[in-house]
Amino acid sequence: MLYVSGAIGGSALGLALLIGERGPWSSLGQAERDALINRYRVPEPPIALAPLLLQFASAAMDVSDGLVGDCDKICAASGCSAVIEAEKVPLALGLDGSREPEFVARLLAHGEDFEILSAVPADKGESFEAKASAAGVTVTAIGKLVEGQNLPTVLFEGRPLSLSRRAFVHGAGEKR
Repeated sequence: MLYVSGAIGGSALGLALLIGERGPWSSLGQAERDALINRYRVPEPPIALAPLLLQFASAAMDVSDGLVGDCDKICAASGCSAVIEAEKVPLALGLDGSREPEFVARLLAHGEDFEILSAVPADKGESFEAKASAAGVTVTAIGKLVEGQNLPTVLFEGRPLSLSRRAFVHGAGEKR
């Protein structure tokens, strides 16, 4: 099973707020807006999850270049593919109600969230979730690893999600 810690998209939305971009986040209260900006400026990786990853995960990495792109990297290194169910990915600060496909695709490819994407065998999932919760870290099952060498598939409500880019590419000057 694929798990992600915390919530995805906080950094992307914090940056959008800083540059004055309008979107679903524009109607948030000042406290929520400040929290998103802080998430962009001062990421807080879930360090308490580290010992549990050693115990349960067969692969893991930080979500620094986008959830989808970092899943691509895990799969390439592991010789497999994956299916991500986008509707299961927790979004930052309750923006789950703003689940338009383009908005979700943007958040899944942005990066700089510094959450943890991990692969945990299905028979260990329940224990992983319980111990993560006890350590104060929320983890959410968002998909699974599958056989194959294709890029991971991202589904949104059972259909392929159109992604204009999969990840941040360092040195490219833009997201791809």
